[in-house]
Amino acid sequence: QAASPPPLLCGLAWRARKRAVRQLWQRRRRPRQPTPAAATHEGAARAPEMAEVPCAKRARGGAAIRWLRVGARTQHHTITVVVVNMAGVEVVRPTLSMDSTVWDVKRKVSEATGIPAWRQQLLLDAQILSGAGVLADVGLQDGASLSLVVSSGSTVVTASGDGLAKVWCSSTGRCLQTLKGHDDCVRTAVFSPDGGEVLTASHDGTAKLWHARSGACIRTFVGHHGPVNSAMMSSDGASVVTAAGDGSCKIWDRSTAECTQTFLLDGPGARWATFSPDSSLVLAATFGDGAKLWNAATGEHQQSFVHSRSICHASFSADGEFAVTASRDGTAKLWC
Repeated sequence: QAASPPPLLCGLAWRARKRAVRQLWQRRRRPRQPTPAAATHEGAARAPEMAEVPCAKRARGGAAIRWLRVGARTQHHTITVVVVNMAGVEVVRPTLSMDSTVWDVKRKVSEATGIPAWRQQLLLDAQILSGAGVLADVGLQDGASLSLVVSSGSTVVTASGDGLAKVWCSSTGRCLQTLKGHDDCVRTAVFSPDGGEVLTASHDGTAKLWHARSGACIRTFVGHHGPVNSAMMSSDGASVVTAAGDGSCKIWDRSTAECTQTFLLDGPGARWATFSPDSSLVLAATFGDGAKLWNAATGEHQQSFVHSRSICHASFSADGEFAVTASRDGTAKLWC
Protein backbone atom coordinates (compact mmCIF):
# COMPACT_ATOMS: atom_id res chain seq x y z
CA GLN A 1 0.00 0.00 0.00
CA ALA A 2 1.39 3.35 -1.08
CA ALA A 3 2.11 5.84 1.59
CA SER A 4 -0.22 8.90 1.85
CA PRO A 5 1.27 12.26 0.77
CA PRO A 6 2.28 14.61 3.51
CA PRO A 7 -0.43 17.13 4.61
CA LEU A 8 1.66 20.06 3.28
CA LEU A 9 1.57 18.68 -0.29
CA CYS A 10 -2.18 18.11 -0.07
CA GLY A 11 -2.70 21.72 0.94
CA LEU A 12 -0.56 23.05 -1.94
CA ALA A 13 -2.40 20.89 -4.50
CA TRP A 14 -5.77 22.04 -3.19
CA ARG A 15 -4.78 25.73 -3.48
CA ALA A 16 -3.40 25.20 -7.02
CA ARG A 17 -6.61 23.50 -8.09
CA LYS A 18 -8.67 26.34 -6.58
CA ARG A 19 -6.55 28.96 -8.43
CA ALA A 20 -7.00 27.14 -11.73
CA VAL A 21 -10.78 26.98 -11.26
CA ARG A 22 -10.90 30.73 -10.47
CA GLN A 23 -8.88 31.64 -13.58
CA LEU A 24 -11.09 29.45 -15.74
CA TRP A 25 -14.22 31.13 -14.35
CA GLN A 26 -12.77 34.60 -14.96
CA ARG A 27 -11.96 33.70 -18.54
CA ARG A 28 -15.53 32.53 -19.04
CA ARG A 29 -16.92 35.81 -17.63
CA ARG A 30 -14.58 38.02 -19.68
CA PRO A 31 -16.34 39.51 -22.79
CA ARG A 32 -15.33 37.96 -26.07
CA GLN A 33 -13.49 40.58 -28.10
CA PRO A 34 -14.97 41.42 -31.50
CA THR A 35 -13.29 39.99 -34.54
CA PRO A 36 -11.08 42.64 -36.18
CA ALA A 37 -12.47 44.03 -39.41
CA ALA A 38 -9.36 42.95 -41.30
CA ALA A 39 -9.79 39.29 -40.21
CA THR A 40 -12.46 38.50 -42.78
CA HIS A 41 -13.32 39.80 -46.21
CA GLU A 42 -16.87 40.56 -45.05
CA GLY A 43 -15.67 42.51 -42.01
CA ALA A 44 -13.18 44.50 -44.06
CA ALA A 45 -15.86 45.48 -46.55
CA ARG A 46 -18.32 46.62 -43.89
CA ALA A 47 -15.88 48.37 -41.56
CA PRO A 48 -16.64 51.95 -42.66
CA GLU A 49 -20.38 51.41 -42.25
CA MET A 50 -20.61 49.23 -39.14
CA ALA A 51 -19.55 49.36 -35.50
CA GLU A 52 -19.66 46.80 -32.69
CA VAL A 53 -21.05 47.73 -29.29
CA PRO A 54 -21.48 45.63 -26.13
CA CYS A 55 -24.95 44.60 -25.04
CA ALA A 56 -25.44 43.19 -21.52
CA LYS A 57 -27.67 40.14 -20.98
CA ARG A 58 -28.40 37.94 -17.99
CA ALA A 59 -26.86 34.44 -18.10
CA ARG A 60 -26.83 31.53 -15.70
CA GLY A 61 -24.29 32.08 -12.97
CA GLY A 62 -24.03 35.87 -13.40
CA ALA A 63 -23.97 38.69 -15.92
CA ALA A 64 -22.29 38.15 -19.25
CA ILE A 65 -21.58 40.53 -22.12
CA ARG A 66 -22.10 39.76 -25.76
CA TRP A 67 -21.10 41.91 -28.70
CA LEU A 68 -23.64 43.06 -31.24
CA ARG A 69 -22.96 44.49 -34.67
CA VAL A 70 -25.07 47.57 -35.33
CA GLY A 71 -25.36 49.91 -38.31
CA ALA A 72 -23.75 53.03 -36.85
CA ARG A 73 -22.24 55.15 -39.59
CA THR A 74 -18.86 56.63 -38.89
CA GLN A 75 -18.59 58.76 -41.99
CA HIS A 76 -18.92 62.57 -41.49
CA HIS A 77 -21.60 64.08 -43.71
CA THR A 78 -21.04 67.60 -45.02
CA ILE A 79 -23.41 70.50 -45.47
CA THR A 80 -23.21 73.69 -47.54
CA VAL A 81 -24.81 76.84 -46.13
CA VAL A 82 -25.30 80.21 -47.79
CA VAL A 83 -24.64 83.30 -45.66
CA VAL A 84 -26.27 86.52 -46.93
CA ASN A 85 -26.23 90.05 -45.53
CA MET A 86 -29.35 92.08 -44.77
CA ALA A 87 -29.44 93.29 -48.38
CA GLY A 88 -29.74 89.70 -49.57
CA VAL A 89 -26.24 89.66 -51.08
CA GLU A 90 -24.30 86.42 -50.69
CA VAL A 91 -21.30 86.82 -48.37
CA VAL A 92 -19.85 83.32 -48.27
CA ARG A 93 -20.88 79.73 -49.08
CA PRO A 94 -18.90 77.40 -46.79
CA THR A 95 -19.03 73.60 -46.83
CA LEU A 96 -18.64 72.10 -43.36
CA SER A 97 -19.16 68.79 -41.59
CA MET A 98 -22.39 68.29 -39.69
CA ASP A 99 -20.53 68.19 -36.38
CA SER A 100 -19.17 71.71 -36.97
CA THR A 101 -20.52 74.57 -34.86
CA VAL A 102 -21.97 77.97 -35.66
CA TRP A 103 -18.61 79.44 -34.62
CA ASP A 104 -17.04 77.59 -37.55
CA VAL A 105 -19.46 79.36 -39.89
CA LYS A 106 -18.58 82.70 -38.29
CA ARG A 107 -14.88 82.01 -38.85
CA LYS A 108 -15.57 81.49 -42.54
CA VAL A 109 -17.45 84.82 -42.61
CA SER A 110 -14.51 86.51 -40.85
CA GLU A 111 -12.09 85.11 -43.43
CA ALA A 112 -14.25 86.44 -46.27
CA THR A 113 -15.18 89.86 -44.83
CA GLY A 114 -12.79 90.67 -42.00
CA ILE A 115 -15.72 91.15 -39.60
CA PRO A 116 -14.83 89.71 -36.16
CA ALA A 117 -16.92 86.73 -35.08
CA TRP A 118 -18.07 88.51 -31.89
CA ARG A 119 -19.81 91.18 -33.99
CA GLN A 120 -21.73 88.64 -36.05
CA GLN A 121 -25.19 87.27 -35.47
CA LEU A 122 -26.44 84.47 -37.71
CA LEU A 123 -30.19 84.02 -38.10
CA LEU A 124 -32.04 80.99 -39.40
CA ASP A 125 -35.43 82.51 -40.26
CA ALA A 126 -36.17 84.41 -37.01
CA GLN A 127 -33.98 82.22 -34.78
CA ILE A 128 -30.63 83.57 -33.57
CA LEU A 129 -28.12 80.73 -33.66
CA SER A 130 -25.88 80.18 -30.65
CA GLY A 131 -22.17 80.12 -31.45
CA ALA A 132 -21.70 76.81 -29.67
CA GLY A 133 -24.62 75.16 -31.47
CA VAL A 134 -23.78 72.13 -33.60
CA LEU A 135 -25.05 72.42 -37.17
CA ALA A 136 -26.75 69.03 -36.96
CA ASP A 137 -28.65 70.12 -33.84
CA VAL A 138 -29.89 73.57 -34.90
CA GLY A 139 -31.95 72.24 -37.81
CA LEU A 140 -29.72 73.23 -40.72
CA GLN A 141 -30.14 71.38 -43.98
CA ASP A 142 -27.93 71.34 -47.04
CA GLY A 143 -28.34 74.61 -48.95
CA ALA A 144 -29.87 76.46 -45.96
CA SER A 145 -29.66 80.26 -46.03
CA LEU A 146 -28.43 82.19 -42.99
CA SER A 147 -28.86 85.93 -42.51
CA LEU A 148 -25.83 87.85 -41.26
CA VAL A 149 -26.44 90.75 -38.86
CA VAL A 150 -23.40 92.80 -37.90
CA SER A 151 -23.63 94.56 -34.55
CA SER A 152 -21.91 97.87 -33.97
CA GLY A 153 -20.17 96.43 -30.94
CA SER A 154 -20.69 97.53 -27.36
CA THR A 155 -21.42 101.19 -28.14
CA VAL A 156 -24.58 103.29 -28.33
CA VAL A 157 -25.08 106.61 -30.10
CA THR A 158 -27.61 109.25 -29.04
CA ALA A 159 -28.92 112.48 -30.61
CA SER A 160 -29.90 115.47 -28.51
CA GLY A 161 -31.59 118.85 -28.63
CA ASP A 162 -28.41 120.50 -27.37
CA GLY A 163 -26.85 120.11 -30.83
CA LEU A 164 -24.64 117.19 -29.82
CA ALA A 165 -24.47 113.50 -30.58
CA LYS A 166 -22.65 111.20 -28.17
CA VAL A 167 -21.15 107.73 -28.37
CA TRP A 168 -21.44 105.69 -25.15
CA CYS A 169 -20.11 102.42 -23.78
CA SER A 170 -23.17 100.23 -23.28
CA SER A 171 -21.63 98.23 -20.43
CA THR A 172 -20.34 101.10 -18.27
CA GLY A 173 -22.48 104.04 -19.42
CA ARG A 174 -19.34 106.13 -19.94
CA CYS A 175 -19.32 108.70 -22.76
CA LEU A 176 -16.64 107.69 -25.24
CA GLN A 177 -16.96 110.53 -27.73
CA THR A 178 -18.91 113.77 -28.21
CA LEU A 179 -19.71 114.75 -31.79
CA LYS A 180 -19.83 118.51 -31.84
CA GLY A 181 -20.39 120.57 -34.98
CA HIS A 182 -24.11 121.07 -35.60
CA ASP A 183 -25.66 124.48 -34.95
CA ASP A 184 -29.09 123.22 -33.92
CA CYS A 185 -30.96 120.20 -32.57
CA VAL A 186 -29.67 116.82 -33.73
CA ARG A 187 -32.70 114.80 -34.81
CA THR A 188 -31.21 111.38 -35.59
CA ALA A 189 -27.88 109.58 -35.14
CA VAL A 190 -27.11 106.13 -36.55
CA PHE A 191 -24.03 103.95 -36.98
CA SER A 192 -22.76 103.02 -40.42
CA PRO A 193 -23.15 99.32 -41.40
CA ASP A 194 -19.57 98.58 -40.31
CA GLY A 195 -19.95 100.49 -37.04
CA GLY A 196 -16.95 102.73 -37.72
CA GLU A 197 -18.85 105.93 -38.53
CA VAL A 198 -21.85 107.88 -37.26
CA LEU A 199 -24.37 109.70 -39.47
CA THR A 200 -26.37 112.58 -37.95
CA ALA A 201 -29.25 114.77 -39.15
CA SER A 202 -29.87 118.24 -37.72
CA HIS A 203 -32.33 121.12 -37.78
CA ASP A 204 -29.47 123.29 -38.98
CA GLY A 205 -30.25 121.97 -42.48
CA THR A 206 -27.30 119.57 -42.77
CA ALA A 207 -26.35 115.96 -42.23
CA LYS A 208 -22.87 115.02 -41.08
CA LEU A 209 -20.70 111.92 -41.18
CA TRP A 210 -18.34 111.39 -38.22
CA HIS A 211 -15.54 109.06 -37.29
CA ALA A 212 -16.95 107.14 -34.32
CA ARG A 213 -13.63 106.75 -32.46
CA SER A 214 -11.93 110.11 -33.04
CA GLY A 215 -15.08 112.24 -33.25
CA ALA A 216 -13.78 114.00 -36.35
CA CYS A 217 -16.32 115.23 -38.91
CA ILE A 218 -15.60 113.43 -42.19
CA ARG A 219 -18.24 115.02 -44.47
CA THR A 220 -21.12 117.46 -44.40
CA PHE A 221 -24.12 117.03 -46.68
CA VAL A 222 -25.49 120.47 -47.59
CA GLY A 223 -28.39 121.22 -49.96
CA HIS A 224 -31.69 121.21 -48.09
CA HIS A 225 -33.61 124.43 -47.41
CA GLY A 226 -35.09 123.36 -44.12
CA PRO A 227 -34.39 121.22 -41.07
CA VAL A 228 -33.10 117.73 -41.86
CA ASN A 229 -35.30 115.31 -39.91
CA SER A 230 -33.57 112.01 -40.69
CA ALA A 231 -30.48 110.59 -42.35
CA MET A 232 -29.91 106.91 -43.12
CA MET A 233 -27.21 104.89 -44.88
CA SER A 234 -27.62 102.23 -47.55
CA SER A 235 -26.75 98.65 -46.57
CA ASP A 236 -23.43 98.82 -48.43
CA GLY A 237 -22.55 102.18 -46.89
CA ALA A 238 -22.12 103.83 -50.31
CA SER A 239 -25.11 106.18 -50.19
CA VAL A 240 -26.98 108.41 -47.74
CA VAL A 241 -30.66 109.40 -47.88
CA THR A 242 -32.02 112.44 -46.04
CA ALA A 243 -35.54 113.72 -45.38
CA ALA A 244 -36.09 117.43 -44.71
CA GLY A 245 -38.72 119.96 -43.76
CA ASP A 246 -38.53 121.55 -47.22
CA GLY A 247 -40.58 118.59 -48.51
CA SER A 248 -37.71 116.84 -50.27
CA CYS A 249 -35.66 113.70 -49.87
CA LYS A 250 -32.15 113.51 -51.26
CA ILE A 251 -29.73 110.70 -52.04
CA TRP A 252 -26.06 111.54 -51.57
CA ASP A 253 -22.82 109.88 -52.55
CA ARG A 254 -21.19 109.07 -49.24
CA SER A 255 -17.61 109.43 -50.52
CA THR A 256 -18.08 112.83 -52.23
CA ALA A 257 -21.15 114.30 -50.41
CA GLU A 258 -22.67 115.11 -53.82
CA CYS A 259 -26.45 114.92 -54.28
CA THR A 260 -27.32 112.27 -56.88
CA GLN A 261 -31.13 112.23 -56.64
CA THR A 262 -33.92 114.46 -55.29
CA PHE A 263 -37.50 113.39 -54.56
CA LEU A 264 -40.33 115.82 -53.82
CA LEU A 265 -43.19 114.88 -51.50
CA ASP A 266 -46.68 116.34 -51.19
CA GLY A 267 -47.44 117.77 -47.77
CA PRO A 268 -45.90 119.83 -45.01
CA GLY A 269 -42.45 118.19 -45.14
CA ALA A 270 -40.56 114.92 -45.11
CA ARG A 271 -40.39 113.25 -41.71
CA TRP A 272 -38.41 110.08 -42.49
CA ALA A 273 -36.64 108.30 -45.37
CA THR A 274 -34.86 104.96 -45.57
CA PHE A 275 -33.37 102.55 -48.11
CA SER A 276 -34.69 99.08 -48.85
CA PRO A 277 -32.35 96.24 -47.77
CA ASP A 278 -30.90 95.97 -51.30
CA SER A 279 -30.63 99.80 -51.60
CA SER A 280 -32.72 99.81 -54.80
CA LEU A 281 -35.75 101.63 -53.30
CA VAL A 282 -36.35 104.61 -51.03
CA LEU A 283 -39.37 104.82 -48.73
CA ALA A 284 -40.25 108.24 -47.34
CA ALA A 285 -42.98 109.44 -44.99
CA THR A 286 -44.33 112.98 -44.75
CA PHE A 287 -45.70 114.92 -41.79
CA GLY A 288 -49.01 114.51 -43.59
CA ASP A 289 -51.01 111.34 -44.22
CA GLY A 290 -48.89 109.82 -46.99
CA ALA A 291 -45.73 107.84 -47.70
CA LYS A 292 -44.09 107.26 -51.07
CA LEU A 293 -41.86 104.68 -52.67
CA TRP A 294 -39.22 105.60 -55.29
CA ASN A 295 -36.66 103.84 -57.42
CA ALA A 296 -33.34 104.98 -55.94
CA ALA A 297 -31.42 104.83 -59.22
CA THR A 298 -33.92 106.47 -61.62
CA GLY A 299 -36.02 108.60 -59.26
CA GLU A 300 -39.19 107.03 -60.66
CA HIS A 301 -42.19 107.08 -58.33
CA GLN A 302 -43.38 103.53 -57.62
CA GLN A 303 -46.25 103.65 -55.10
CA SER A 304 -48.07 105.83 -52.60
CA PHE A 305 -49.40 104.74 -49.19
CA VAL A 306 -52.12 106.74 -47.44
CA HIS A 307 -53.48 106.86 -43.87
CA SER A 308 -56.33 108.98 -42.50
CA ARG A 309 -53.93 110.94 -40.27
CA SER A 310 -50.25 111.82 -40.28
CA ILE A 311 -47.64 109.06 -40.57
CA CYS A 312 -45.13 108.70 -37.74
CA HIS A 313 -42.74 106.15 -39.25
CA ALA A 314 -42.15 103.95 -42.29
CA SER A 315 -39.80 101.02 -42.83
CA PHE A 316 -39.08 97.91 -44.92
CA SER A 317 -39.25 94.27 -43.89
CA ALA A 318 -35.90 92.48 -43.60
CA ASP A 319 -36.32 90.82 -47.02
CA GLY A 320 -37.52 94.05 -48.67
CA GLU A 321 -40.78 92.46 -49.84
CA PHE A 322 -43.04 94.61 -47.66
CA ALA A 323 -43.28 98.19 -46.42
CA VAL A 324 -44.87 99.06 -43.07
CA THR A 325 -46.24 102.42 -41.94
CA ALA A 326 -47.37 103.64 -38.52
CA SER A 327 -49.87 106.47 -38.18
CA ARG A 328 -51.54 108.76 -35.66
CA ASP A 329 -54.84 107.26 -36.79
CA GLY A 330 -54.03 104.35 -34.48
CA THR A 331 -53.13 101.86 -37.19
CA ALA A 332 -50.03 100.26 -38.67
CA LYS A 333 -50.31 98.98 -42.23
CA LEU A 334 -48.33 96.42 -44.19
CA TRP A 335 -47.97 97.11 -47.90
CA CYS A 336 -46.66 94.95 -50.74
